[in-house]
Amino acid sequence: MRKRLGLIGSLLVLAILLAPIAVAEKPFWAKEGNWVKYETELTMEGQALQLVFGTTRLTVKEIVELKIVSVNDTGFQALAKILEYHVEPKELEKKMENAALKTKTIYVRFNNKPGSEPLFYADPKQLPPNGVVKAGLEESPITAIYDTKTGWLLEAHANTTKQGVTTTLHMVLLDSNFVKKNSKNLGGAESKANMALILSLAGVAATIAIIAMLITRKHR
Repeated sequence: MRKRLGLIGSLLVLAILLAPIAVAEKPFWAKEGNWVKYETELTMEGQALQLVFGTTRLTVKEIVELKIVSVNDTGFQALAKILEYHVEPKELEKKMENAALKTKTIYVRFNNKPGSEPLFYADPKQLPPNGVVKAGLEESPITAIYDTKTGWLLEAHANTTKQGVTTTLHMVLLDSNFVKKNSKNLGGAESKANMALILSLAGVAATIAIIAMLITRKHR
């Protein structure tokens, strides 16, 4: 009897060891080579810019590509690259492009919470039905709309004023091989935002960091 029980116990242990381990299913879009492209427009206005750049208005327009370069069980790695870059006034373009045209690799978890960095992706299971999220700090939210099927950002808008400079950012999905563009928009909605956070969407924080640093230095 003991031998029989011992045999049954051994078979149960073996069955447990051989049983397939449950692994969370990866999203259908999580494949190497999949990409999204965003069009961003950043505008800065204020007298403080005159001290640094000789102008009171600065506009930076970009087309940014995020391409998935690797995928594992918990998330994916995306390479952020600026494909097009334009600055007005034109004479400032060369001064800023070295910092702006750098690429950046970003790791994102599939269960990334809406409003967490990086903001270009949020777990669709945690999104509200309309996909609209107020991100950033409580006193300085960012208004963003996500695709509720994939969790990828469709558009974001932010506005903030600091040290006499008003900064406005608009970011819209331009194209993708797996995210469908949405016709609805935020109606030009603006919100005060932590710009360092919103700019991490495109991986171009370096450009604005330089501007902010120069402005701060001039005010010291």
